[in-house]
Amino acid sequence: GAPPGHGGPAHRRGDRRLRRGGWSQTIYSWQQGLLYVDGRFAGRLAPGRYRALGRRDRLVVALSRLPVFETLHAVEVTSADRLSYRLSATVVYEIVDPQTAHEGGHREAVRVAATDALVRLAAARTVEALLDERASLGPSLLALLDRPVCGCRFVEATVGGVTLPPELRRLFAETERARLEGRAALERARGEQAALRS
Repeated sequence: GAPPGHGGPAHRRGDRRLRRGGWSQTIYSWQQGLLYVDGRFAGRLAPGRYRALGRRDRLVVALSRLPVFETLHAVEVTSADRLSYRLSATVVYEIVDPQTAHEGGHREAVRVAATDALVRLAAARTVEALLDERASLGPSLLALLDRPVCGCRFVEATVGGVTLPPELRRLFAETERARLEGRAALERARGEQAALRS
């Protein structure tokens, strides 16, 4: 694979291995810096520029101080009435313990926790109830993410798209049409009763 700093995975994550006479890396004010020397955690780094010194292998990791957005697209879920459909959501988290976040692979841990919460959110409701509650689903999802995960704390959640399979969409459309027709028939009957009384 490509050496770190030349398009390899380490470079994409914001890490850079510093070898003698080799790399330098800047930690910006919106980042949290970590230093690893010879494979061991050696401390946090304040914003500034860091260069390789001496012969020891140094790894500088930069993680965000700002809230991070993670989007979940079309997660397969099952409702309380055992109907399958898909939900999309966005969660926002802050990295509160950068060492734990980096060493534990926080991006994957956050995705797994958020996906699990979305599945639990759907399982506790019928599809009809979930559609009725759409405006308040974000706070409900956030309530299921109340514990830190891998050095990260969830601060916001929104549930976006609800994708129903075609047969379920037809069923809901027919149910809604029947409900509207029933209401119209009731209004007509009330009107006729009123006309008879007058």
